[in-house]
Amino acid sequence: LQALSAHQFDAALSWYPTNNTAISIAAFHKEIRNFFVDFNTNNIAQTDIILPAGVATNFRNIETVINGAKARVTGVEIALTHNFSALPGLLSGLFVTGNVTLAKSRAEISQRPGERFPFPGQADFTGNVSAGWENDTFSMRYSVTHTGERLRGIGNIAAYDRFRQPYTQHDINVRVNITDAIQVYADAINIFEEKNTAYWRGIRTGLFERVEDFGATYQAGVRIKF
Repeated sequence: LQALSAHQFDAALSWYPTNNTAISIAAFHKEIRNFFVDFNTNNIAQTDIILPAGVATNFRNIETVINGAKARVTGVEIALTHNFSALPGLLSGLFVTGNVTLAKSRAEISQRPGERFPFPGQADFTGNVSAGWENDTFSMRYSVTHTGERLRGIGNIAAYDRFRQPYTQHDINVRVNITDAIQVYADAINIFEEKNTAYWRGIRTGLFERVEDFGATYQAGVRIKF
């Protein structure tokens, strides 16, 4: 494989309407060459695989990684953070933060000239939002992260293109600072047990490929600084 190369252009603007609020918007554009993508074919001539002499080439299926020709990604990201410290009493510890990224991408590979695809792994929409309460000793947040549909791999024909369905995950995080050097933490990750589902494009409709079901994860521990 050849090394991926990219030129990226960014512009960002931030606004702080109060001491407790930050709003930012950033635009970006990427020109990418030799990106990596999973490729599925039965024609070894479409790959860079070199076989020893005498080995038959009539494979039923070949799964490999190839270099894409070129791609571009253009998008905008909007972020907001607000602390409710002006509220009275315990309410002053409340906060909310979130961001949204909208992107448009296209990619090309030499194995299917004239066709365009989404950039592998790039969703048109991603976003997350968190709300919680914190002070110098204790913090707790509830977070929701959403990722739109993403291209997982490309086939030698459109029916074998693979996609990951939109995915939404809910997490809870708790932190307690016992001292300046000792912190106790607990995390509940993917508490609604969202599944990672993938499918092939198919000829007339999508065809099931796989489901990765990891369920929820719970962890707790202690961090020590020294």
